[in-house]
Amino acid sequence: MNFEFRKLTKENIPAITEISSHMPSYFQNILTNADNLMNNPIGYYFGLFDKSTLLGVGNLRYITQKFAWIESIRVAPNNQKKGIGTALFQHGVEKAKERKCSVVAYATEGSNYGSCKIGEELGFQLVTSMIPLWLILDDIVLAADMELKHQPISVDEVFDLMNSIPNGPDEEVCLGWEFVPKDKSIFDDKKELKFFAVEKTLLLEPKVDNRESKEGSFAKSIIYGAEKHVKELLEDFIRRNSSCEFLNCVISDELEHIPKEIGFTNHFNADGSPVKTLLWKMKLA
Repeated sequence: MNFEFRKLTKENIPAITEISSHMPSYFQNILTNADNLMNNPIGYYFGLFDKSTLLGVGNLRYITQKFAWIESIRVAPNNQKKGIGTALFQHGVEKAKERKCSVVAYATEGSNYGSCKIGEELGFQLVTSMIPLWLILDDIVLAADMELKHQPISVDEVFDLMNSIPNGPDEEVCLGWEFVPKDKSIFDDKKELKFFAVEKTLLLEPKVDNRESKEGSFAKSIIYGAEKHVKELLEDFIRRNSSCEFLNCVISDELEHIPKEIGFTNHFNADGSPVKTLLWKMKLA
């Protein structure tokens, strides 16, 4: 075997497509984003090759100068359980070290035991978990009063709140399947991200780049803080996005019961376990 890591190019797209074809539809966005990953100035989109055969792919994104994010790891089905996934993660770690990053992290689904095992073996620590819940808008009827109650708040207000709310983010903030450092400069740059709050409860609403999925149009929210105003903020979120077919709410275990009271439900894995987003992190310095 003549294994070699290479930066991926457009010539590799057919092989990337083949590797990703076995993934569920909601993970196949790599097929449409491959060109963006290849040309991202803050990323490194790489593949592991055996001569001319692509065995697996991965992407390392430098969210800040010190924080690197491993994502889009894919291994060809016939090459799984052969150490390819471990090699891809390890390569990401080594590249992060070369860039003098102090932290490298990734997120995975709770039932992806292979990804979790690789993290443990390489020295990553499981930091936190969040639960994605879904609502079909046809399944809910809100009160006749459809007036929006809350307006977006500023990033300065958000960071004052993040540092004082219960069940708040620690060093990283969840944005769905991605976590970013709790760094104000990052959020200053994210003009597409809106924040809503009532007292000690905070709702983040990222703009969904492609509101049309194979399952239908959707919008996303992430909630932190006290449980008292979760329902109120979610109802406003529903009203703002009433034209969508599906709504996504990502929330902590402690607050999970509140969205369920108004119709949000879990998605379940093949083994019957509820879907969870796990954050794994390694400190490099």
